Amino acid sequence: MIKQVFIGGHFSSGTRVVQFLLKQFYNIGTTKSEEDDGTLDYEVGFIEKDNTFTDKVLRGERPELGIVKEPFSLKNPDFMLAVPYLKELFPDSKFILVVRNGLDQILCNNRRMSERYLDQINLIETDFLKREMEYWNKIYKKAIDDGGVDLIVRLEDLVYNTKREVKKIVKLLGISYPDTSMIKVPNSMKRYKKSHIVHTENSAEYPQGRDFVYDPSMRQELCEVGREMMKYFNYL
Repeated sequence: MIKQVFIGGHFSSGTRVVQFLLKQFYNIGTTKSEEDDGTLDYEVGFIEKDNTFTDKVLRGERPELGIVKEPFSLKNPDFMLAVPYLKELFPDSKFILVVRNGLDQILCNNRRMSERYLDQINLIETDFLKREMEYWNKIYKKAIDDGGVDLIVRLEDLVYNTKREVKKIVKLLGISYPDTSMIKVPNSMKRYKKSHIVHTENSAEYPQGRDFVYDPSMRQELCEVGREMMKYFNYL
């Protein structure tokens, strides 16, 4: 059994679903917060005020594991931007990169990740949705090009071909087949097929919030912006 696991991927990609599976075998070392729908959100939270595990990793500093004991599975979207460093710190670890159709991803309301790293990713597009698609494309390309990813899990495969996809995780980590009853098709799956309003709220760029309208007629143009990784992950 692999004793050190890291999970990363763009917000709304499905990293939480993979963590739900692995918490049956691993210490997830996180804080738990009850959400409106009754589920538990698992994010890396070592109660290290202003110096979280993820913050230190992304700054190139050596983090403290604190209460986390092996075997552990640590999940945070931002980990996708620090795979080589995680592998340097934990050479025996495995990294699982979670991805979802880029069109679905850019229509989520969670902009916390893109806002944090926009100044680090050289973007050309100025149109909001095109820019988000370009960002999605470039951060996944960076994660792949940097190396160190041991397994790519597509959310679509996880929910529509659960047994086949979970077997890949089982084989990689050397664990027994988990209970998969919590895996459901999210209501937001394939939302790009319908008109959608993307809302930004209290962001640095739009402090008063702003709505952006997506129409399925934009699909081809947006796919062209993210063509490289959309094709890489077999969404085109």
